[in-house]
Amino acid sequence: MNIVDKEGGLTLIPELAKLSMSEKKLANVKSFTNFKPFREVSLAYSRYFAKYKLINLLWREIRESIPTEFQDEKRGTIVEWK
Repeated sequence: MNIVDKEGGLTLIPELAKLSMSEKKLANVKSFTNFKPFREVSLAYSRYFAKYKLINLLWREIRESIPTEFQDEKRGTIVEWK
């Protein structure tokens, strides 16, 4: 974002980044008009990994740190990267 501020142009930023931006920087933020993309985060592990309690604690901590409005799966379209 700093390069864009200094040199111009545009960049894609995560929606969570907007929560900590100043009003001055937010004035430069534009949203998609007819498409609401979002990313899905997955936690992959081996089925032989024995620490299921640790995985569940990690999943819960991540889930609790994300604002509830970002947890609604119907708020946009998942963008798959291949």
